[in-house]
Amino acid sequence: MAKVKDYFSHDYHARSDLRGILKDYGLQGIGFYWCFVEILHENGGTVKEADLDSIAFELRADSDMCQAVVKNYDLFKIKGGKVTSDRVQRNLKKRAEISEARKSAAEARWNSSEAPRNASGEASEGGAPFPQPSEEIAPCGAGGFLGADEKRSHAETVKWYREWFAERFEKFTEEALKEDDFDAHPVWGVNGVFMNIVDEVSQYPTLKIAKKSVKTTEFLGVMRHFVWSRQHLEELADVIREVNEKADQGRIKNKQNYLIAALYQAARVNGGSAD
Repeated sequence: MAKVKDYFSHDYHARSDLRGILKDYGLQGIGFYWCFVEILHENGGTVKEADLDSIAFELRADSDMCQAVVKNYDLFKIKGGKVTSDRVQRNLKKRAEISEARKSAAEARWNSSEAPRNASGEASEGGAPFPQPSEEIAPCGAGGFLGADEKRSHAETVKWYREWFAERFEKFTEEALKEDDFDAHPVWGVNGVFMNIVDEVSQYPTLKIAKKSVKTTEFLGVMRHFVWSRQHLEELADVIREVNEKADQGRIKNKQNYLIAALYQAARVNGGSAD
Protein backbone atom coordinates (compact mmCIF):
# COMPACT_ATOMS: atom_id res chain seq x y z
CA MET A 1 0.00 0.00 0.00
CA ALA A 2 1.37 3.40 -0.94
CA LYS A 3 2.22 5.61 1.99
CA VAL A 4 -0.12 8.58 2.47
CA LYS A 5 1.95 11.71 2.17
CA ASP A 6 1.54 14.72 4.40
CA TYR A 7 0.81 18.02 2.72
CA PHE A 8 0.10 21.65 3.53
CA SER A 9 -2.41 24.05 2.02
CA HIS A 10 -1.33 26.45 -0.72
CA ASP A 11 -3.67 29.42 -0.87
CA TYR A 12 -4.99 30.89 -4.09
CA HIS A 13 -3.15 34.14 -4.92
CA ALA A 14 -0.31 33.23 -2.51
CA ARG A 15 2.06 34.65 -5.12
CA SER A 16 0.72 38.14 -4.34
CA ASP A 17 2.51 37.92 -0.98
CA LEU A 18 5.73 37.05 -2.80
CA ARG A 19 5.85 39.99 -5.22
CA GLY A 20 9.05 41.30 -3.70
CA ILE A 21 10.81 37.98 -4.25
CA LEU A 22 9.40 37.71 -7.78
CA LYS A 23 10.62 41.23 -8.63
CA ASP A 24 14.12 40.67 -7.24
CA TYR A 25 14.78 37.01 -8.10
CA GLY A 26 12.09 35.86 -10.49
CA LEU A 27 10.68 32.34 -10.43
CA GLN A 28 13.97 31.00 -9.06
CA GLY A 29 13.32 32.93 -5.85
CA ILE A 30 9.69 31.78 -5.73
CA GLY A 31 10.81 28.18 -6.23
CA PHE A 32 13.32 28.42 -3.41
CA TYR A 33 10.68 29.94 -1.12
CA TRP A 34 8.29 27.01 -1.56
CA CYS A 35 11.09 24.44 -1.25
CA PHE A 36 12.14 26.08 2.00
CA VAL A 37 8.54 26.02 3.26
CA GLU A 38 8.48 22.27 2.53
CA ILE A 39 11.73 21.81 4.47
CA LEU A 40 10.29 23.71 7.44
CA HIS A 41 7.28 21.41 7.51
CA GLU A 42 9.50 18.34 7.22
CA ASN A 43 11.63 19.51 10.16
CA GLY A 44 8.83 20.22 12.61
CA GLY A 45 8.58 23.94 11.86
CA THR A 46 12.16 25.14 12.43
CA VAL A 47 15.48 25.16 10.60
CA LYS A 48 18.85 26.25 11.99
CA GLU A 49 19.96 29.57 10.53
CA ALA A 50 23.44 28.09 10.20
CA ASP A 51 22.05 25.46 7.79
CA LEU A 52 20.84 27.95 5.16
CA ASP A 53 23.99 27.68 3.04
CA SER A 54 23.79 23.89 3.12
CA ILE A 55 20.15 24.04 2.05
CA ALA A 56 21.06 26.40 -0.78
CA PHE A 57 23.74 23.95 -1.93
CA GLU A 58 21.33 21.02 -1.73
CA LEU A 59 18.77 22.89 -3.84
CA ARG A 60 21.44 24.07 -6.31
CA ALA A 61 20.44 27.66 -5.56
CA ASP A 62 22.48 30.82 -5.06
CA SER A 63 23.40 31.21 -1.39
CA ASP A 64 22.98 35.00 -1.32
CA MET A 65 19.50 34.69 -2.84
CA CYS A 66 18.51 32.08 -0.27
CA GLN A 67 19.70 34.26 2.61
CA ALA A 68 17.77 37.22 1.18
CA VAL A 69 14.52 35.28 0.67
CA VAL A 70 14.60 34.05 4.26
CA LYS A 71 15.65 37.32 5.89
CA ASN A 72 14.54 40.30 3.79
CA TYR A 73 10.80 39.94 3.11
CA ASP A 74 9.21 39.47 6.56
CA LEU A 75 8.05 35.99 5.56
CA PHE A 76 10.01 34.13 8.22
CA LYS A 77 11.17 34.76 11.77
CA ILE A 78 14.65 34.14 13.17
CA LYS A 79 15.04 33.70 16.91
CA GLY A 80 17.75 31.96 18.87
CA GLY A 81 19.51 30.93 15.67
CA LYS A 82 16.42 29.17 14.31
CA VAL A 83 14.21 30.08 11.36
CA THR A 84 10.48 29.54 11.68
CA SER A 85 7.16 30.74 10.30
CA ASP A 86 3.87 31.41 12.09
CA ARG A 87 1.98 29.99 9.12
CA VAL A 88 3.99 26.77 9.15
CA GLN A 89 3.50 26.42 12.90
CA ARG A 90 -0.27 26.80 12.47
CA ASN A 91 -0.25 24.20 9.68
CA LEU A 92 1.61 21.71 11.85
CA LYS A 93 -0.73 22.33 14.77
CA LYS A 94 -3.69 21.78 12.49
CA ARG A 95 -2.24 18.48 11.24
CA ALA A 96 -1.68 17.36 14.83
CA GLU A 97 -5.31 18.17 15.68
CA ILE A 98 -6.51 16.19 12.66
CA SER A 99 -4.31 13.24 13.56
CA GLU A 100 -5.56 13.23 17.16
CA ALA A 101 -9.18 13.50 16.05
CA ARG A 102 -8.81 10.58 13.63
CA LYS A 103 -7.10 8.52 16.33
CA SER A 104 -9.87 9.27 18.83
CA ALA A 105 -12.56 8.42 16.30
CA ALA A 106 -10.84 5.12 15.45
CA GLU A 107 -10.49 4.21 19.13
CA ALA A 108 -14.15 5.01 19.75
CA ARG A 109 -15.20 2.69 16.93
CA TRP A 110 -12.82 -0.03 18.08
CA ASN A 111 -14.00 0.12 21.70
CA SER A 112 -17.68 0.06 20.82
CA SER A 113 -18.82 -3.52 21.36
CA GLU A 114 -22.50 -2.70 20.94
CA ALA A 115 -24.69 -0.08 19.30
CA PRO A 116 -24.06 3.30 20.93
CA ARG A 117 -26.77 4.73 23.14
CA ASN A 118 -28.18 8.23 23.23
CA ALA A 119 -29.06 10.19 26.36
CA SER A 120 -32.31 8.23 26.73
CA GLY A 121 -30.51 4.88 26.54
CA GLU A 122 -31.86 4.12 23.06
CA ALA A 123 -29.63 2.81 20.31
CA SER A 124 -28.50 5.51 17.87
CA GLU A 125 -27.48 5.10 14.24
CA GLY A 126 -23.70 4.94 13.91
CA GLY A 127 -20.97 6.86 15.70
CA ALA A 128 -20.27 7.23 19.39
CA PRO A 129 -22.88 8.94 21.58
CA PHE A 130 -22.45 12.66 22.19
CA PRO A 131 -22.65 14.19 25.66
CA GLN A 132 -26.17 15.47 26.21
CA PRO A 133 -27.05 18.59 28.24
CA SER A 134 -29.52 17.99 31.05
CA GLU A 135 -33.04 17.52 29.73
CA GLU A 136 -34.33 19.68 32.60
CA ILE A 137 -32.52 22.74 31.29
CA ALA A 138 -33.68 24.61 28.23
CA PRO A 139 -32.89 28.03 26.69
CA CYS A 140 -35.12 30.80 27.98
CA GLY A 141 -33.72 33.99 26.46
CA ALA A 142 -31.08 36.52 27.51
CA GLY A 143 -28.59 33.69 27.89
CA GLY A 144 -30.41 32.38 30.98
CA PHE A 145 -31.85 28.92 31.64
CA LEU A 146 -34.84 27.80 33.62
CA GLY A 147 -35.50 24.43 35.18
CA ALA A 148 -38.94 23.15 36.06
CA ASP A 149 -39.68 25.95 38.50
CA GLU A 150 -36.45 27.71 39.42
CA LYS A 151 -33.82 29.82 37.80
CA ARG A 152 -30.52 28.08 37.25
CA SER A 153 -27.30 29.46 38.75
CA HIS A 154 -24.52 31.03 36.71
CA ALA A 155 -22.39 27.89 37.16
CA GLU A 156 -25.17 25.59 35.96
CA THR A 157 -25.90 27.80 32.98
CA VAL A 158 -22.31 28.03 31.75
CA LYS A 159 -21.92 24.27 32.30
CA TRP A 160 -24.91 23.67 30.05
CA TYR A 161 -23.42 25.92 27.39
CA ARG A 162 -20.01 24.24 27.58
CA GLU A 163 -21.54 20.79 27.14
CA TRP A 164 -23.64 21.99 24.26
CA PHE A 165 -20.66 23.62 22.50
CA ALA A 166 -18.57 20.48 23.02
CA GLU A 167 -21.35 18.40 21.49
CA ARG A 168 -21.53 20.66 18.44
CA PHE A 169 -17.77 20.48 17.87
CA GLU A 170 -17.78 16.68 18.16
CA LYS A 171 -20.43 16.54 15.45
CA PHE A 172 -18.44 18.90 13.22
CA THR A 173 -15.32 16.77 13.77
CA GLU A 174 -17.11 13.58 12.74
CA GLU A 175 -18.52 15.40 9.73
CA ALA A 176 -15.03 16.55 8.72
CA LEU A 177 -13.49 13.08 9.05
CA LYS A 178 -15.98 11.70 6.54
CA GLU A 179 -14.88 14.14 3.83
CA ASP A 180 -12.17 13.37 1.27
CA ASP A 181 -10.61 16.80 1.74
CA PHE A 182 -11.07 16.53 5.51
CA ASP A 183 -8.48 19.11 6.52
CA ALA A 184 -10.33 21.80 4.56
CA HIS A 185 -13.15 21.70 7.11
CA PRO A 186 -13.18 24.89 9.25
CA VAL A 187 -13.49 22.93 12.52
CA TRP A 188 -9.73 22.41 12.61
CA GLY A 189 -7.94 25.22 14.40
CA VAL A 190 -11.08 26.84 15.85
CA ASN A 191 -12.28 24.17 18.26
CA GLY A 192 -9.50 24.64 20.80
CA VAL A 193 -9.51 28.43 20.53
CA PHE A 194 -13.28 28.66 21.00
CA MET A 195 -13.44 26.27 23.95
CA ASN A 196 -10.51 28.04 25.65
CA ILE A 197 -12.49 31.27 25.45
CA VAL A 198 -15.57 29.57 26.88
CA ASP A 199 -13.50 28.27 29.80
CA GLU A 200 -11.93 31.66 30.42
CA VAL A 201 -15.09 33.78 30.37
CA SER A 202 -17.00 31.22 32.46
CA GLN A 203 -14.99 32.29 35.51
CA TYR A 204 -16.71 35.69 35.56
CA PRO A 205 -20.37 36.71 35.91
CA THR A 206 -19.91 39.70 33.59
CA LEU A 207 -17.49 40.80 30.87
CA LYS A 208 -16.38 44.23 29.73
CA ILE A 209 -16.79 44.46 25.96
CA ALA A 210 -16.41 47.76 24.11
CA LYS A 211 -16.66 49.58 27.47
CA LYS A 212 -20.01 47.92 28.20
CA SER A 213 -20.84 45.25 30.76
CA VAL A 214 -22.16 42.04 29.21
CA LYS A 215 -23.42 39.10 31.23
CA THR A 216 -21.30 36.05 30.59
CA THR A 217 -24.40 33.97 29.99
CA GLU A 218 -25.51 36.49 27.37
CA PHE A 219 -22.08 36.30 25.72
CA LEU A 220 -22.27 32.52 25.56
CA GLY A 221 -25.78 32.71 24.15
CA VAL A 222 -24.57 35.00 21.37
CA MET A 223 -21.65 32.63 20.67
CA ARG A 224 -24.17 29.96 19.63
CA HIS A 225 -24.28 31.79 16.31
CA PHE A 226 -20.89 30.36 15.32
CA VAL A 227 -21.75 26.69 15.79
CA TRP A 228 -25.09 26.29 14.05
CA SER A 229 -23.66 25.22 10.69
CA ARG A 230 -20.47 24.86 8.66
CA GLN A 231 -21.05 28.29 7.15
CA HIS A 232 -21.22 29.85 10.60
CA LEU A 233 -18.11 27.91 11.61
CA GLU A 234 -16.31 29.49 8.66
CA GLU A 235 -17.29 32.91 10.03
CA LEU A 236 -15.67 31.90 13.32
CA ALA A 237 -12.49 30.82 11.51
CA ASP A 238 -12.39 34.15 9.64
CA VAL A 239 -12.57 36.18 12.85
CA ILE A 240 -9.86 34.09 14.53
CA ARG A 241 -7.63 34.35 11.46
CA GLU A 242 -8.05 38.14 11.29
CA VAL A 243 -7.21 38.54 14.97
CA ASN A 244 -4.15 36.28 14.58
CA GLU A 245 -2.91 38.40 11.70
CA LYS A 246 -3.31 41.62 13.70
CA ALA A 247 -1.51 40.04 16.65
CA ASP A 248 1.35 38.91 14.38
CA GLN A 249 1.63 42.49 13.12
CA GLY A 250 1.84 43.84 16.65
CA ARG A 251 -1.44 45.75 16.36
CA ILE A 252 -3.05 44.15 19.43
CA LYS A 253 -1.96 44.51 23.06
CA ASN A 254 -4.14 41.82 24.62
CA LYS A 255 -4.95 39.20 21.99
CA GLN A 256 -7.40 37.18 24.09
CA ASN A 257 -9.48 40.18 25.19
CA TYR A 258 -9.48 41.51 21.64
CA LEU A 259 -10.63 38.14 20.30
CA ILE A 260 -13.47 37.92 22.83
CA ALA A 261 -14.71 41.36 21.80
CA ALA A 262 -14.26 40.64 18.09
CA LEU A 263 -16.24 37.40 18.29
CA TYR A 264 -19.07 39.01 20.23
CA GLN A 265 -19.36 41.94 17.82
CA ALA A 266 -19.10 39.75 14.70
CA ALA A 267 -21.79 37.39 15.98
CA ARG A 268 -24.12 40.27 16.84
CA VAL A 269 -23.60 41.94 13.46
CA ASN A 270 -24.41 38.65 11.70
CA GLY A 271 -27.59 38.06 13.66
CA GLY A 272 -26.34 36.28 16.76
CA SER A 273 -28.60 36.65 19.77
CA ALA A 274 -28.84 35.27 23.30
CA ASP A 275 -32.61 34.78 22.85
